[in-house]
Amino acid sequence: QLMRAVRWLTEVQGETGLYGEETGNTTLYNHGIATYAMAEALVLSPEEAELRESVARAVSLILRARNPYTVWRYSLEPNGDNDTSVTSWMVLALRAAYDAGVDVPADVFRDAEDWLDTMTDARGRCGYNMESGAGSRPPRPRVRLESHPPEQTESLTAAALFCRMLMPAAAGLEQWQDHPKVGIMSKHAKLLRACLPRWTEDGSSCDFYYWYMGTMAASEWGGKTWKLWRPAVEAALVGQQRRGEDAGALRGGQEVGLGTDP
Repeated sequence: QLMRAVRWLTEVQGETGLYGEETGNTTLYNHGIATYAMAEALVLSPEEAELRESVARAVSLILRARNPYTVWRYSLEPNGDNDTSVTSWMVLALRAAYDAGVDVPADVFRDAEDWLDTMTDARGRCGYNMESGAGSRPPRPRVRLESHPPEQTESLTAAALFCRMLMPAAAGLEQWQDHPKVGIMSKHAKLLRACLPRWTEDGSSCDFYYWYMGTMAASEWGGKTWKLWRPAVEAALVGQQRRGEDAGALRGGQEVGLGTDP
């Protein structure tokens, strides 16, 4: 099944290195997540030459889309627009590619960490973009502000914590207390503990983007953050898993799992 998925992604990769087609604002999200998956596959299968070539081309596109001395947003061509959400997926993809032996310039991670520092306020909350400001809540379309309150998620803070764990500064550490950014990372973790996963029938608290980033970050951070997070996310997800004939159906016909962006 995994090799079929790898083969399919290879087949839909275009001449520019892009996985799939251009889809507007979701293009780099799609590409970053696909690159992340393919790079992780390459870590497990380093001798697969076709896979390596595909990941290298995908990484080249990500590097071309990066804004000089900063990070990423929606555009395939650098235009000076940046946000934390797209950037987090690019960091995950590039770190996986780096682990697989694909060339990734060191300044990419340095500039990404500088961006996270810029967007993080004194409380440890990481914001979205320069327009919304440091410590801003995750954005929502106006029509979703009431149904999916941004106050019920810390998705960007979770992404920031997980990304900081993947930066070169974390290499070789035996404990997070030795990390040069441990102070701000501890604040990130505190915010996650104060906003644990919680399933609601109307979907207002269900943010799968947050739960994914938060689970990855909390499991790596460990300690009381993981002790609190794990049972909460298990209750939210395992307890609500659809089984049998209605597997895959949305509970009650409601849309749940709102992403960070419109």
